[in-house]
Amino acid sequence: MAQNPAFVMESSSTDTPSNLPSPSTAGDIRRTPRGAAAYPRKRAITACQVCRARRTKCDNRKPSCSFCLKVGAQCIQSAVDLSRFDPASIKILEQLSELKDAMGKCETVSDVDRTRLLPPSIEAICQWPILDLTPVPPRGEGLASTSTDTDTGKGLSPDNLEIRLTRPLLDRFFQYVHVKNPVLDETYTRRLVAYFCVEGLDWSPESCLALLVLALGATATPFEGPDQPGKDSASIVSARSFYKAAQKRLALTVDGPDRVLEAQCYFLSGVYAATVFQLDTAWKLFLHALACCQTFQFQSTPSSPDTQVFDPVHSERTRGRRTLSREQTIYWSSWKSERELRSQLPVPDFALSQTEMVTYPHFFPTPPVNEDVEFPDPSESLHVREEQSWYFYLSEISLRRLASCIAKGIVQFYPTLPEEHFLDGLATATRIHESQAEEWAIRLPRVLSLDQPPETDDICRFVLRGHLLNLYESIYWPFIDALISGFPMDGERVLLRSLVLKGLQKHAERLWVNHAGYKHRHHGTLFLLRNCSRSALVLVAAALAIQRQLDKEGQCGVTMPLGWREAVLLAVEMNRYWAGESADAAYLGRVVEAAWGRVEGVDI
Repeated sequence: MAQNPAFVMESSSTDTPSNLPSPSTAGDIRRTPRGAAAYPRKRAITACQVCRARRTKCDNRKPSCSFCLKVGAQCIQSAVDLSRFDPASIKILEQLSELKDAMGKCETVSDVDRTRLLPPSIEAICQWPILDLTPVPPRGEGLASTSTDTDTGKGLSPDNLEIRLTRPLLDRFFQYVHVKNPVLDETYTRRLVAYFCVEGLDWSPESCLALLVLALGATATPFEGPDQPGKDSASIVSARSFYKAAQKRLALTVDGPDRVLEAQCYFLSGVYAATVFQLDTAWKLFLHALACCQTFQFQSTPSSPDTQVFDPVHSERTRGRRTLSREQTIYWSSWKSERELRSQLPVPDFALSQTEMVTYPHFFPTPPVNEDVEFPDPSESLHVREEQSWYFYLSEISLRRLASCIAKGIVQFYPTLPEEHFLDGLATATRIHESQAEEWAIRLPRVLSLDQPPETDDICRFVLRGHLLNLYESIYWPFIDALISGFPMDGERVLLRSLVLKGLQKHAERLWVNHAGYKHRHHGTLFLLRNCSRSALVLVAAALAIQRQLDKEGQCGVTMPLGWREAVLLAVEMNRYWAGESADAAYLGRVVEAAWGRVEGVDI
């Protein structure tokens, strides 16, 4: 019977004391030698099929060994029979394989600048060498609305509120402003304004809220209206008067017990500031509103909205749902408004990465409980208007969250095949992103359907259509950036070229679609101008890149979309319209005009 080698070595040692404790009771046992493993170790001998047939040593290089690479033979690696290896060796081989895949991915995308995978700011585009727009004067601050002593004589004044004069302002506020951000209770707000019309204004936080509602109602006009009020019109003068009176009371909300009311006042103040193109002021106000929301109870118990069941019949639960709705809506509106403005402002201490900039809260705000009202609209019931408002609100939130997921997927994308180029792999994955955007549009409720021509849009569909174009811009951006950077797209890269063309078509479409509503004054007007200006600059840069490729190679696989020149000129027109009221619009106009001068005489 064969003896255990380890036992033989132990027993044959003359230096080992005879009274050593047995292995079962010893606390300090000598290590087992390497040759005493419980299973035999075998050397892994692998070779490709060519080297195996020649009976020569193979260096097993991937994807081709040295001999096959030298003679031009197809190197077919033999599969490794893992059954011949012990468990430790198999584990090592698995870890080496994972490490090799990770290194292959890093080598494949090492030349990818992930900071260029999402649309940049206007200021970053101006620094592109292909545009050469650095001499253009920098962006200025938004023009402050000037107020004179004669302002109050042109319009309504907080000193003489009357129900017959304030009711049209309330109607316009709830039809054209509140419908996009339903952060107030319409019944309560109408009662509040009526109370101050009868009793007179005081210095309470509630009076601040009422004045802000009237100020925004004075700026609001029908989306389809041909004429929009200028900065010196009676309605805008009235709006300035209401807003000025509200700001005198705004600080009083900080000491009040109602954090929701404080957040509402600061948010609506930010909406007004953005409406008159005071972006820096609007951002600070949105930031304050968002700070008020950090104390809300649902923030500390995010699962409660899903686990609680509310019964409208029982008053306590109804009040609970109403409070939850007020907290969630003002939080969401303040959050997304602050994030949108932050992306347009140079705020170093608040800078975020691309992934953080596209991150949105995970929850959907809870709709309020429907109740009978005492102030029905003559042409449309409050219930129908509130229903449309919440359809829009939730549709916009779902689109922003979809855009957030797609943007993260693009930034964090890695090709599945080690030898595949990053852009080729991303082009294949883009089909999924396109289908997600199409499915979102298909699932919209009928009242918000985008199947009709853009010319028939109301304000809600107009905004949603614009946000959808923003999503498509993000989806196709990496490929447009590759074109402008000079990435070769000839040969078999048919899919890549088609995605570039789709992206350019979306940029031109954005300009045509937004031209129908660029005169409408609301707190997203400047975002519209900046997005349209970016699309105009991208079209110009793409035209210059195509011209450069034609001059160098004599051919280019990408062509400009039809009507792109006219689309660029639309951006010039939009910015000129608001240049007298907004220094930012004037700056954008100068930038687009300078870019247009680069391609005005180019025949592409």
